Amino acid sequence: MLTKKERERILRDYPETISKEQFYKLCQISKNRARELLTSGVVPCQITRRATQKYVMIATVDVIAYLESLPRIRRKRGGAATMPQQARSVTMTQVPPALADQLRALYDETLEPFPDVMDPRQISDAIGYADTTIIKWCGEGKIRSFTLRNVRMVPKPWLIDFLLSPTFLNQPTVSLWHQHAILPIIEDWLNNHPQ
Repeated sequence: MLTKKERERILRDYPETISKEQFYKLCQISKNRARELLTSGVVPCQITRRATQKYVMIATVDVIAYLESLPRIRRKRGGAATMPQQARSVTMTQVPPALADQLRALYDETLEPFPDVMDPRQISDAIGYADTTIIKWCGEGKIRSFTLRNVRMVPKPWLIDFLLSPTFLNQPTVSLWHQHAILPIIEDWLNNHPQ
C-alpha cells in the first residue's frame, strides 16, 4: 500500500520505464522474487533480447499498481516487517482424486524445465518458497529427500507427493506462485464441489 507522497516520489525519481535491477531495489525484494513476479505476469514487463543479453523494461506505473495492491505491512518492535497471514475459509484434510489430477498437471508443467532430481535452490526457483524453507521441510521429513555431498536432493515424484499433501496446501503463508497458480484451482474446485 502506497501513500500519496510515496507515489509522487516514485514518479518524480524514476523514468517511465525501469530495469529489473531498479524494480527489485524499488520494491525492496530479492532478485529471485523480482524474477518470479515478472515471469508470472503479476507485474507486466517487456523483454527484449540483444545479442547475448536479455533486457527487461517495466513501466513505472505498473510497479506503482503492484505496490498499491499489496496489503499494508505491519511492523514489529525493532523494525522487522511481517506480512499478514493468508485467511483460509476451508482447510483440506484430504485432496480429492480429481483435484489431485488437476494439481498434478500444474506441477508437471511447472517442474518440466527442471532436472529429475532437484536441489533446494531449484525447488525454490520452481515454486517460489525460500530455499531455507525447502531445507527445513526436508529436515522435518515433510519432503522426502536424500543427501548428496551435503546437499538435500529431492526427486520430482517425491516433491509432487509433498505438493499434493494437505500439509502443503493448508499452509497459512503462501508464495506468490502458490497464491496465483494453486489457490485459484482449489477455490474453483470448492465452488463446483461444495462439501
